[in-house]
Amino acid sequence: MSKIGIETITVDSSLVSVMTYARKAKMLYVTFKNGTIYLYNNVDHATYEDVRNSESIGKALHKEVFGVFKYQKIEADYQVKHS
Repeated sequence: MSKIGIETITVDSSLVSVMTYARKAKMLYVTFKNGTIYLYNNVDHATYEDVRNSESIGKALHKEVFGVFKYQKIEADYQVKHS
């Protein structure tokens, strides 16, 4: 984790390619294999660590994040202009 508390990792998963976590803001960005990015809000650090360290990122996300935390899809325009 960087000094400012943001970590981006490449994920070995059939569902997800990249996860970025902002610790202070409690924001988890999940980039799916199809390029779609979702932002999950108020994700505590323990949950992020559980997902990051799990054998199956996809299963852990389904169990601990999807349907648990509020989310928003990051629009394609934003992805292209700011990626």
